Amino acid sequence: MSLPINIMQGLALIMALLFASIYFGPFQSLRRAIRPQPSQFDKVRKRVILMVAIGVLIVFCAATGGNV
Repeated sequence: MSLPINIMQGLALIMALLFASIYFGPFQSLRRAIRPQPSQFDKVRKRVILMVAIGVLIVFCAATGGNV
């Protein structure tokens, strides 16, 4: 396999771990909270922004293909 494919797979695993950390971390406490704190939303927002950035890197790796 070529390097971009390996990079894409590694970044996809990182994104999956980030999603799991969001879902099982602050998201569950936000669901249970009667009055959620803004800091909990900030944690989720920062992790989602990081996931979007990683997604852009994955698209870049897919666009370059084997021409890196």
